[in-house]
Amino acid sequence: MKKLINIIKNLSIVVLLMHVFNKLVKYGNKRGNNNNSDQKYDWKYGKINYSVSGNSSSKPILLIHNTSYDSSKEEVKILDNILNIKYNIYSIDLLGYGNSDKTTLTYTAYLYTKLINDFIENVIGRPTTILTLGKSAIYSYSASIWNHKLTHNIININPPSILSTELEMSNTGIILKKLIELPVIGTFLYNLINNKTFYKIIHNKNMNKVNNSIYDENSKFTFTSNYFNYNSSNLENLLKKTKTKCSLIAPNNSKYHKICDEYQEINPTINCYYIKNSNAELPIEKSSKVAKIVDIVSK
Repeated sequence: MKKLINIIKNLSIVVLLMHVFNKLVKYGNKRGNNNNSDQKYDWKYGKINYSVSGNSSSKPILLIHNTSYDSSKEEVKILDNILNIKYNIYSIDLLGYGNSDKTTLTYTAYLYTKLINDFIENVIGRPTTILTLGKSAIYSYSASIWNHKLTHNIININPPSILSTELEMSNTGIILKKLIELPVIGTFLYNLINNKTFYKIIHNKNMNKVNNSIYDENSKFTFTSNYFNYNSSNLENLLKKTKTKCSLIAPNNSKYHKICDEYQEINPTINCYYIKNSNAELPIEKSSKVAKIVDIVSK
């Protein structure tokens, strides 16, 4: 009995230390990159942070960042600054990202599809071109199928491969997801993953380029939903069903040539545009060239 009491006591100390560590991480990092000009859309599942720029009478474009848990509308800020000369630009932090609310739920493609359609209908109020980065392309296609009258055009930068969007959850993955989402212990593991050393190894970039809102405790739900592909959908089916004009913008390399070929094989109406001498960070590295292609597509 005494041995059991000692074990419980030691475990309690470990959990307490984890809790203290979690609090230090939380309060040691300021929340996000707040911008006084940002606005809030009071959506049914939480407040959505967004910005508006450009002429309100110009064609609207909705910019949507990638789905990596450390993503935010800051990714498309440079592109926003160029496009807003000719267009009415809306940049959004998806639910669970950036300075939007972070909730304790599993983020799914259905949830983000509904958010995009509700946002276009209730905030923008007219047919819109959706411009996405990475895997968020899924939501643009599903949104166009859900209500094609709201989507004027779809532009995907660095589109994901068909294979990468397939949802295949192993028993191990389900257990790990539930473990990371636990209070205290799960938060501790999540914070360990996001310390400077581990983060640089996993993502190959420095912490100073990341929105600090990832240190919100509930950001671990965004992390698990993306890492274990819960926020994905069957892209092949979406490409077959969409009736909206679609264009892909990607680096001019074999990887993206293969991906674009996959898309066109499924939906021959899709146009592909390649940018030479570029890497995966197209909006930042080649923003002016991306903007020129947007002009061509939007005519």
